[in-house]
Amino acid sequence: MKQYHSNKHPLLTRYLLAFAFISYVSISCNNNKNKLITRISRIDSPQVSWNVLFKPGTDSLARDAAIKNIISSIKEYYYKNYDKKNRKDYVLLLNPIIWCPCDSLLYNISFSLITASGQSVIGPPPSKGHIAGSGRIVTNISDNIPITERNKIHTEDKRSKTILRNLGIDSSKILAIIDSGIDTTRFTGEIKNLIWSDQFASTIYNFLPFQPLQDFSDKTGEKHGSAVTAIAIKAIEKASRYPKIMILKALNNTNQGSIFSVSCALSYAIQKKANVINLSLGYYGLGDSILRHYLELCNSAKPVIEVFAAAGNTTGTHNPLDLCNANSLKHNNILATGQNMFYPACFTTDFNNLTSVTQLSQPTNPCYYQNYSNRLVSLGIIDKTNCCAMRVSFNLYEGSSFVTPVASGLKMLTILRGGNTPTANTIWNSLIDFAPQPNVTIKGKYISYAPTQP
Repeated sequence: MKQYHSNKHPLLTRYLLAFAFISYVSISCNNNKNKLITRISRIDSPQVSWNVLFKPGTDSLARDAAIKNIISSIKEYYYKNYDKKNRKDYVLLLNPIIWCPCDSLLYNISFSLITASGQSVIGPPPSKGHIAGSGRIVTNISDNIPITERNKIHTEDKRSKTILRNLGIDSSKILAIIDSGIDTTRFTGEIKNLIWSDQFASTIYNFLPFQPLQDFSDKTGEKHGSAVTAIAIKAIEKASRYPKIMILKALNNTNQGSIFSVSCALSYAIQKKANVINLSLGYYGLGDSILRHYLELCNSAKPVIEVFAAAGNTTGTHNPLDLCNANSLKHNNILATGQNMFYPACFTTDFNNLTSVTQLSQPTNPCYYQNYSNRLVSLGIIDKTNCCAMRVSFNLYEGSSFVTPVASGLKMLTILRGGNTPTANTIWNSLIDFAPQPNVTIKGKYISYAPTQP
């Protein structure tokens, strides 16, 4: 298998936002009317995208054999379930197989069945229970769920920069930010000293298709990843030094990624021993088993890796005048078990090291457009300087994505002050208050936060 990257042809797809396409299956064109025609091709909109997770210790020969068996099962499914008379008019398009460049156990397969006229054929095979050849070496095969993060900007000043303070750097402490990258021109020059790099191998920053692994640039119009990073750095400033900031780019220029890109970035952060991980992203739906697997690895790491995830927001137009609406509790943005679930935040009940974060206007009142729950949201943040919005030097942002790095930054501050010891936990617990009515977060937990002024 040969791994390659290119930035000349970005892959525009709903399901597959991954990286490093790998081609190991040769092109096969069969004109026999009793056989499906199969082609290896980059598909703009694959009908199906599956993630495949192998068990630890599975060697490359076994992985290749299993992947080939899975593809054979896909062909067999379509062969059995489509009209034999017209089968010659169907073409099975396969994307080249890809895998995570830092984790050879994580693969992705994507494909589409189209007619001779180029139209997609509805009715993909199920990913579970019908795949031959996976045997005992595959832990899971699951849909590659799209991950995105919508956010709102209420003011903008493209000329301003986030000013870093004259603090030392503790290179042994790492805050990993899995997001859309960073635009270093939105910071003063000291930012280059904070960005983490691997001292023993080539650094991987970028997990998106056909882009250089070392490209961490934030190409989003609203500078999503840059804002998240700036907010986290601001929350750390009351420490005597900064940590290293590990930039892991898993969202593209429209803030879209996938379970695959985020899981691979998580794997990298775990391997490189990050202390804290910030996930200002998510999706509505069912909990994904492969994403859960990597969060479980964070929980079993020694020391445990603390993960902070955005609780999510409502969709649609957000009126700035409603952000601190006193009737927020009547607004339909409550996370409910088994119903309105937002992941990875809703994994918080599974892992003690995962904190789901939302913003509050008051200890018992959520922000109008942000999710809340006294069963699924671990922590609320009250910004004393901006009600239901977060100020960055170059913008005023609204949404749970931008309050999550306050929590992850404060957690890193406690680690810098106390180390990975009970002292750090004591400092963290001292920051937390409890609302008299625990109706919007678990046990009413919240932190009152006042960012340092320039």
